[in-house]
This record gives sequence, C-alpha cells and structure tokens, in this order.
Amino acid sequence: MAYLFSRAKKSVLLALVLVILALTLQSLAEEPLKIWSYKAESGITSVSVSADGKYIVSSSKKSVYVLDNNGKELWKYYVGRDINSVSISADGKYIAVGLEDYIVYLFDRDRKKLWKKETLGKVKSVSISADGKYIVYGASDNQVHFLDHKGNEKWNYTCGDVVDSVSIYEDKIGAGTWGGGIYLFDINGNNLWSNKTPNRRDIKSVSVFSEGIVASSTDGNIYLFDDTGNIKWIKNLGDYPLKSVSVTPDGKYIAVGSKDANVYFF
Repeated sequence: MAYLFSRAKKSVLLALVLVILALTLQSLAEEPLKIWSYKAESGITSVSVSADGKYIVSSSKKSVYVLDNNGKELWKYYVGRDINSVSISADGKYIAVGLEDYIVYLFDRDRKKLWKKETLGKVKSVSISADGKYIVYGASDNQVHFLDHKGNEKWNYTCGDVVDSVSIYEDKIGAGTWGGGIYLFDINGNNLWSNKTPNRRDIKSVSVFSEGIVASSTDGNIYLFDDTGNIKWIKNLGDYPLKSVSVTPDGKYIAVGSKDANVYFF
C-alpha cells in the first residue's frame, strides 16, 4: 500500500525541509512533522543525510550547504557551477559533489576541499560509500566511474547510454541509464548483471539494498530487481516521471519523489 505524504506547488523549491517519518502504520497515516526549514539561495538540486541524522548536505544551483539536525548552517561553499548531485558518508565526515560542468569534488566535514577531479562527461549522479573510502559517479560519457578516497580512478564501465543515477551500498554498486538500463557491479568493477525495463524509458534514480535494486523511471513506474537482475514487481504511480527513489537497507520501506510534486511511501 502506498501512502501519499505531501503535495507541494509545482514550482522550483526554494527551501530545504526536513521531516521525520515514524515507520509505524499509525504514523504513516498521519501528516509528517516538519521540524525546521532552511531557505537556500535558489532551487535545491540534491540532498543527502548522514546515517545518524546529524548532518544534512544539500546543493542549490551553484552552492553546497552543510546543516546540522537543528537546521543551523555549518558552512556553505560556492562552486560557481551547476551542481547535479551530493552525497555524504554515513558518519558525516566526507561529502562528494558532482557538477554538470565535468567535475567531482570531495570535501571533509569542516569545509576543506580534499580534491577536485575533472571528468570526461557531465556528472549526473554521485554516491559515496558509508566509510567514505569510495566514490562512484555516473556521467554523460555513458560510463560508471569508481574512485578511491584520493580521487584516483580504480575502474570504469561503459553502459549503453547516459548514466543518470548511481548508488553504492556495502560492496555493491547500482547504476541506471537512459533507455531503461539497470546495472549491478561488485566493488572490483565486475558487472554482476544488467537488465532493461520493459518499455525502455529513462531511469532517473536507483537505490541499492541488501537484496537488489529499486529504480524509478520517467514512465511513472517503480521497479524492484532482485540480486540476480530479475524484475520482482512493477508499481505504477501515474503518468508523471518519478525523479527520485530511496530504499532502506533491508528493503522494507521505499520512498519515491514524483514530478507531480508528490512523495510516496511504501
């Protein structure tokens, strides 16, 4: 059963809103509790939260913001170029940033820029491992790139189209591409499996968990792939593209963001 949490105006978001969603049937039926909001300089393009909830990193069009769990701005870094994706390590110590303008940054929690890496394609998505040792990014060069904590590329893999989303969980890396491609890799870059969604529409977001991958698509569908690449189920949420998806590590709960300004929870 899907729970529809919120409907916002169909306009560019100018504030970052943190909500607590208590995972019980009783609380799922209630309105989410807004703890605080933060006004950024322009629309929010990406957000990531540390595992303990103490740190929130977000990006507007050209700046990175790091906030504490009370909504206080700890620091801001102006990069001056369009940011597509941010990702914070589980302990909040490291922050990866992917730019439209062919760049990946790694910062520490104290705002120090550890390194800057120029890329061959526009960086569409970035994901950092829980311990901050590895960074994976997907790009317009049709490749998944895997970096160590110093920014050295350990491996890359060419997919069939633009890699719009990547996700790293433990020793697995998932990727979603234009044209409905889904890929799963191990930490050494071996392609464990790949598959295509039935109607070949673009994959906008993937989230890896212990038993597979959840993906959202521009066709309005959520797809669940098992650990061998088979589609276990497909859930349609309407005609609007589904822009973002996140699944808990055990696969019990899934959150989905849609272009129709709704957030769904399963």
